Amino acid sequence: MKEGNVFYLIETTEIVGFAHLGARGDKADWLEHLYVIPGMRHRGIGSTVIQQLEKIVSGYSQSLYIEVSARNIPALKLYYRNGYDTLNTLTLRKDFHGTFRGVKEEVIGGMTFKIKKDIKE
Repeated sequence: MKEGNVFYLIETTEIVGFAHLGARGDKADWLEHLYVIPGMRHRGIGSTVIQQLEKIVSGYSQSLYIEVSARNIPALKLYYRNGYDTLNTLTLRKDFHGTFRGVKEEVIGGMTFKIKKDIKE
């Protein structure tokens, strides 16, 4: 796939979310966005969409990558349940100002990293 695609998630006749699959080249595709409206979550829609996208991507790509915010625990659990258990890259940030509070800490390679959330969210 040379360009990204957007897939709309439809339950009967209602759009209940969307998935955006993006190509970044080098035999790697990315699930850029997966959104299911709150009232339709916890019904298996996210897992079904991931499995369908995997069928598409596995036909031409070695891997499917997903970026997820470290504080988005429900999304992390969804992806982990679907077999996404390999860390590829980490995005690090340095806060200069703002109102952040610590959510938790993780140790990777002997270094402690903070997971923070903006209290305005």
